[in-house]
Amino acid sequence: RTGLVPLEKALENDGDENVRVAAAIALGGMPQGTATTILSRALVAKNQSVEVRLTTARALRGRKGGSAVSALYEALKDTEPRVRLEAAFSLVKLTKGIDLERGRR
Repeated sequence: RTGLVPLEKALENDGDENVRVAAAIALGGMPQGTATTILSRALVAKNQSVEVRLTTARALRGRKGGSAVSALYEALKDTEPRVRLEAAFSLVKLTKGIDLERGRR
């Protein structure tokens, strides 16, 4: 967990979008668990840029677990169509399909 703290802080707080994107990519390469939770929070954070949300949706594509799936379903409601599309791709990969009723809630 302590090794993830600098990446978590960079993803959540750095003023440079490129640093936040790089942190999301790095977290995507980390083992399951806390990294998945951090990425899930960033995906649905209202203050994150479109590029960061796109990157976190892609990073969650290979993740299993409730927080990833829940965040991806939430991202289906994102105002940015590209984020919705990436979330849908990730959900299809993770769950072998999308529960459209769940996506509407």
